[in-house]
Amino acid sequence: MWKRCPWYWGLLPLNAVANGLSTFLPLYIMNSGGSVIDVALILSTYNFSIIPGFLLWGYVTDRFRRRKPVLVGVCAGMAVCVMLMFFRPQRVSLPFLYGTFGFLFAGVAPSSQLLVIETFQKREWNNMVARTNAISSIGSIVGTVPGIVWTYYFSLKTYLIYLLAVAVITTVFFDRYLTEPKVTFERTIVTHFPESLTSRIREIPILFLKIPHASEWVRFLRMLCSKITEDIPLLFFSMFFFFISTSLFFTPFTPYLTANDVSASGVFFLGFVTSCMSSVGWVYSSRLAVRHGEKRAAMIAMFGRALSMVGMGMVALLVSGFNVLLVALLLISITASCFSLVNTPISTILYDSIDSNRRGEYLGIYSALTSIGVLIGYTISGYVSLQFSYATTFLAAGVLLMIGISLLRQSHGGSLRSAV
Repeated sequence: MWKRCPWYWGLLPLNAVANGLSTFLPLYIMNSGGSVIDVALILSTYNFSIIPGFLLWGYVTDRFRRRKPVLVGVCAGMAVCVMLMFFRPQRVSLPFLYGTFGFLFAGVAPSSQLLVIETFQKREWNNMVARTNAISSIGSIVGTVPGIVWTYYFSLKTYLIYLLAVAVITTVFFDRYLTEPKVTFERTIVTHFPESLTSRIREIPILFLKIPHASEWVRFLRMLCSKITEDIPLLFFSMFFFFISTSLFFTPFTPYLTANDVSASGVFFLGFVTSCMSSVGWVYSSRLAVRHGEKRAAMIAMFGRALSMVGMGMVALLVSGFNVLLVALLLISITASCFSLVNTPISTILYDSIDSNRRGEYLGIYSALTSIGVLIGYTISGYVSLQFSYATTFLAAGVLLMIGISLLRQSHGGSLRSAV
């Protein structure tokens, strides 16, 4: 496997940099005298930037058919962003640098997934997609584990040195071991096979093959008026509320921990647990879907996630000090694992429900709705947490997720195939 496809091991350090930075920045902002508003701003900037990033890098991938320059270039650019964060860590410059980082990171998904399809035969795709997902998950863990020890002995800011070193190693690795495939495809090939599309959607719920036109939005909304075609809009709006609740919950999570005197090592440890439990969720998600059906499995996981969010709200009201870390450890484990348990059956439902002739149109609308949901959550989370309380934000996230469950429950059947 190493001789045939050594490049995919580069996804491990690449995801380590991305996940390590996402844990580091909210913590650094709070320790530097910032507020939850500053955290919401920097996370909003990142997620706003990846939308044009997916559009541009997708076009570049299709237009030039070159994988190595894209992956080497984006990794080098990410390394530069991390380096500039170390030398210019002001709260004014960090949103711009993290937004640029997100724009570049968006270039990884189109090229890496196409490389799997272009390098291996079709019978191997399912196995290779699973392997690349596993490597990416391990990379997320690698991004947080060193921080547990590092921040105990060294200053928080110096953790950027570790992330910079990993980013440079990733760039050199791709430059050394990545070779161009003999046959190349456009991104639309991803939508034709369940292994590639479901993997792509569950990892990153944004896949713009085209920008939705106004007429497509009108046709989509009209589907709600018919019992025959309402299932797809109900599914889409259910995930819209799912992602609002996700960003609403996680944006103030690190500020809440620091406000209760949880150390940097403790925050990194919770980040490590989150990555581990998310990986565990991926392992068992297919089994849960087979046992209960995709729709029921998704609803069970969403309900468990909603309960953990509401539980975190009650903890914020009643618990303080070191006990927060212990209770948060349990609740964040449930929340993280349920995220994976939701996304796997939902990605399968999406593939089964959408007509192949209109897959690009519907995926564009789905991507737009999930992106808007994420941005709304980030935008309002800082204000709600600052003006009211962290408990209010956590409870609101749970309530919004309950709305998403209600919408999914109203759809017909377990697979939603009647909507086609």
